[in-house]
Amino acid sequence: MDAESTIRKNGGDNQYILVATNPTDSDSFLVQEALHRKGVRADLIHFTDFPSRSTASLHLDSHAGEDRWSLTGQRDLSRPPLPSAIWWRRPESPVIPSDVHPEDKKFVLQETVKFLRGLWHGLPTETVYVNSPTHAIEADRKPYQLQTARQVGFTIPPTLFSNDPAEIRAAVRKWGGRAIYKSFGSVNNFWWDPDKQKILALFTTIVEEDSLADNDTLSLTPGIYQPLLSKAFELRVTVFGSTAFGIKILSQEQKQSQTDWRNGQRTLQYEPFEVSPDLRQLCVKMLRRLGLLMGCFDFVVTPQGDVVFLEINESGQFLWVEGVSGVPLLDAFSDFLIRPRAGFRWKASPEPLRIQHVQAAASEKMAQAAEVHLFPEPLIHIDAASPSMTVPPHE
Repeated sequence: MDAESTIRKNGGDNQYILVATNPTDSDSFLVQEALHRKGVRADLIHFTDFPSRSTASLHLDSHAGEDRWSLTGQRDLSRPPLPSAIWWRRPESPVIPSDVHPEDKKFVLQETVKFLRGLWHGLPTETVYVNSPTHAIEADRKPYQLQTARQVGFTIPPTLFSNDPAEIRAAVRKWGGRAIYKSFGSVNNFWWDPDKQKILALFTTIVEEDSLADNDTLSLTPGIYQPLLSKAFELRVTVFGSTAFGIKILSQEQKQSQTDWRNGQRTLQYEPFEVSPDLRQLCVKMLRRLGLLMGCFDFVVTPQGDVVFLEINESGQFLWVEGVSGVPLLDAFSDFLIRPRAGFRWKASPEPLRIQHVQAAASEKMAQAAEVHLFPEPLIHIDAASPSMTVPPHE
């Protein structure tokens, strides 16, 4: 199919969806297979292949109607046409060939990244992004998240963003001598301990006034500090358009997950949770304010029943929720990608498409992709004598 074909309109048999991803993301392969089962063409684009294994071009003419995109495709293979929708699903940075001279490598990476951003962030206006990479970058800023959550009507915890030891100590003292520390990111929060032969992970951590690190350490890395909240349970709400799915996370039933539920996620109990109209409306309102079409919200529910906003992850993992709770997220999300819009309301079918229906086919395609595509840099660098591993946290 010609790479310079015109934009396909949303809906109907002409839907064509691209997924900007990487070959380690299993959710991409599951969703691709689900879309195929529904009669919709969907292709995965791996930015790691560019520039050594794929090419792309953009020609801007004097008149917008004559602009031409030639999107990233494997060399010697047909290129994808312009998509009606693109799921911006955690694309990784390009992998520059190892034989490029060290003095040239930074320049090649710089030019490649800037080109890809210009190409993919600026597709024709008819293309629907889930989510817009520009808005996603903005929404990932934690202070902006909390400010926006407060503006739309959520309850937020008092929060200090700081590397000032005096401010940090004063805040912890104000909050009763105990607080929590959280990092700004989640990608580089894992280390391989060669002595213990195990992965060390940085989760949300309780800090106390008399056991805070020394001033030099506190000032070295900015952190997020909040009061230690009492919890009845935690809540994950996943929103596609205007449809919300909730699960109750029973984090207080085991010790290791009481401060950060991810620390015990494999042994926790999860239950479907009916999202109230008021909570759904606040989530949708926040998505609109952030310029997003989907997002994963995390809340604490206190023993008094108060719902406290923690964060939103615009590209968070969500298909795992179906596996632990039965909530039909794969069927709903694939329907949403076919017609992505802010007002999307999912209509459940008597027999929704489940992960187990596509798991085998998706796993086979993922294995095949491992032989064809370049992989991103691993999250954890370990010695050659140690087993290879990466950590896919539920975010």
